[in-house]
Amino acid sequence: MNDTADTRPLMSGSLLRRLREEILSQPSGVSLGTETEIADRFKVGRATLRQAARILEQEQLITVQRGAKGGYVSRRPDVEGLARASTLYLSLRRATLKHLSVASRVLNVEVYRLAAMSDDDEKREKLRKTIDELKGSYHRDMSVGEYLRRGEKIRNCILELADNPFLELFLRIVYFFGAQLPSSVFTNAPDRIERMETRQWRVGEAILNREPEVTAALNAEGWRMIESWLDPHDGAQALTYVEEPKAPSGRGRRRRQAA
Repeated sequence: MNDTADTRPLMSGSLLRRLREEILSQPSGVSLGTETEIADRFKVGRATLRQAARILEQEQLITVQRGAKGGYVSRRPDVEGLARASTLYLSLRRATLKHLSVASRVLNVEVYRLAAMSDDDEKREKLRKTIDELKGSYHRDMSVGEYLRRGEKIRNCILELADNPFLELFLRIVYFFGAQLPSSVFTNAPDRIERMETRQWRVGEAILNREPEVTAALNAEGWRMIESWLDPHDGAQALTYVEEPKAPSGRGRRRRQAA
């Protein structure tokens, strides 16, 4: 089997195309076989296969399972992975909370408009139930993390109603980048969490009432409140993307912090 350094790039390019076709033709989580089995099936050397596998891992199209019974398993790119990579790029571009605020306002106006105009009764009912659930479970001593998770539930319902994959991707990048505001914004300020929480309910209710202009105004109001709570230098200070030490479970976490 010819697998020299001179032929490997050409072979791996062809292999990439063939592997992508196979991966995308079946559901996520399907075993593609062991390294030996795949190399034999495609008639390439292991070095070429590993070269292609590294690219497919970066594209989030495979998971490599190590060990005697390991192999390659198909997967699909997820929005969080794309948002994480985009957040790294934004941190390198010295993106700030001011930039984030402008992007959020512009993108949310169109998403809210599309969601308010949606005739999908099933998704509208899901949003209604989510709002009722959050109202019923609200308590004043919730943590910032809990508040953010609750907000994500409403946002997911709204994004489903809007049904625009492009806007969903861009907004999830915005949400991912802004998920960790400076701790001073909400720390020891339960009244601020309450104001933002109730504003989220009002956004959802305005969408259910088919009032896109109201939702746009509420979004702008929310950002004005956040900006008023920031220290004067926070809004213009670039956010950086920092890799945290791995958690005890072995899974790493990422966070954004002010530079």
